[in-house]
Amino acid sequence: MIAIALLLFSFTNAFACKISGYESGTCSYRYLPTTYKNSTVKERQARKLALAQWKNGTKGGPCEDGEGEHCMSFCGKYIANYYPPCVPNVESIEADRNFPDGRWKSFNVKTKDRWIEQETIRIIEERIAIETNKTARKLGIDEFGNKGKTKRRFHKNRACQEAYRKYMCWINFPRCDEDEESLPMCQSVCLNFFRTCGYEEDLWMCDDLIDNQVSSEPHERDPSYDFVGAPFKKNEYGRRKKPLEVCTPSIKGSASNFQISKLVTSLGFALSIILIIA
Repeated sequence: MIAIALLLFSFTNAFACKISGYESGTCSYRYLPTTYKNSTVKERQARKLALAQWKNGTKGGPCEDGEGEHCMSFCGKYIANYYPPCVPNVESIEADRNFPDGRWKSFNVKTKDRWIEQETIRIIEERIAIETNKTARKLGIDEFGNKGKTKRRFHKNRACQEAYRKYMCWINFPRCDEDEESLPMCQSVCLNFFRTCGYEEDLWMCDDLIDNQVSSEPHERDPSYDFVGAPFKKNEYGRRKKPLEVCTPSIKGSASNFQISKLVTSLGFALSIILIIA
């Protein structure tokens, strides 16, 4: 775990959103074209201005050289232009004798984004290494030492790897609603991950729904049965099947609707989804 702080931007003025359900954050609107669109700035130009806020190499923006503190080069493609994310609050510490320049000032969106990227790549590479272990194959055992083979889910499965990257980004940069509060993870994102990576339905862990709970207070829940991101929220749709903004990410085409299986208490292996929280 690492503590991440964010330097606030003038467009950011909310303090109600939560990261991972309990860490206070701030809603950021700097990545949305609507932030820049007005009577003189048209849609196409507004998109370029928004793109320049997060994508490395965009001319004329803070990320032109890839060093801007708000650059989101890894998660941006899944978040920017789609919804206002909840990002960590600034928690800078004033300068003192031991720290003349203060502390926490280097923690920002770019730092968090890069950390998520590093952890995601590491976990995917670890899974591929386990799935392709030649020694285990020769011995005829799986990753737990049992007779059989380790099922290959991430190896040469770009769709699975992409589903995992999206999950990591969305859970760490949740969507803010109109009341500037963060939204829970959509159940469809969880289902899409398990389905895309080829997990048998009895291993899916997406049934823990906010809709089914009388209370979601932490002290009334048993976290040992939770999959990271739970409890989830069922997707809701409006006209022409347009996703309503009730959960993260609520983006059209982000995942499909699937039938729900019974909740199980453990995975076939430790998925090791890492939360990067402020």
